[in-house]
Amino acid sequence: TSRALGGDREHAADVRFVVATNASLQALVCAGRFRSDLYYRLNTFPITIPPLRERTADIAPLVQRFVEKYAALYAKKLRGLTDRAMREVIAHPWPGNIRELENVIERAIVLGNGEQILAEALPTHLAQPHESSEFPVDIPGTGIDLEALLSDVELRYIRLALERAGGLQIRAAEL
Repeated sequence: TSRALGGDREHAADVRFVVATNASLQALVCAGRFRSDLYYRLNTFPITIPPLRERTADIAPLVQRFVEKYAALYAKKLRGLTDRAMREVIAHPWPGNIRELENVIERAIVLGNGEQILAEALPTHLAQPHESSEFPVDIPGTGIDLEALLSDVELRYIRLALERAGGLQIRAAEL
């Protein structure tokens, strides 16, 4: 039941909450950083959706949906991607998941002409080989300037985030 603010009568309410997070709420509860009572109320029916990089079979249908959506929005006669462009899209790890994929397709449609999106219309980071998860480390005999190195790494990540977000600062900050 619920009561309107300032009201004196209660009304029946039938509500459902859908909650999404990329954090482990159970770990946060154990660490004392999330209320256990709220966790158990929210955890009635958990649905785990793997990241897009683990569901590559979903990429082509999502791309087609976004092509249809944005081609209609921008009055373009695009009907899909070239085979090369689709291979690059499927090979990308999509750290921004479906939102990143949608942004890339929208950008390609805005920039593209013709009936298909060319690989050249995709952001350059899609065509580049993906970095391994291991970060190469070397200390020259003369030593390193750790502050300058960290500043350089930070700048590289900021540039990459801006590129992946199509120049949108808010989206880049989320990445």
